[in-house]
This record gives sequence, structure tokens and C-alpha cells, in this order.
Amino acid sequence: MNVTDTIKPFEYLKDMYIDGCFHNFLVDKVKAELVKVVEIFGTGKSRYRRNSSKA
Repeated sequence: MNVTDTIKPFEYLKDMYIDGCFHNFLVDKVKAELVKVVEIFGTGKSRYRRNSSKA
């Protein structure tokens, strides 16, 4: 089961789809990447670690 399956449905970038300045196929590409980020945040895991030794 995906994290996005367990959260309340959300219509990403709704205003961009309505606005005629943005092509829907480009908004779809941005939306796909945004959903990936939301899924990563939802898992609480990341491939990246913050280096706390940097000053």
C-alpha cells in the first residue's frame, strides 16, 4: 500500500490546471514529481543524511 493511498485525497496544483497559462501536460509532470516527494516524506525515510559536523 502506498502512503498516498492512506492519506486524504488532495487535488495537487488545482489552480494551475484551471489557469490557461499552464499547459496541462507540463502540470502533470510537475505533479508527478510532487507526489514522489510527498511519498518520501510520508515514509519518514530519505536517501540523504544531514551532516551535523559541518559548521
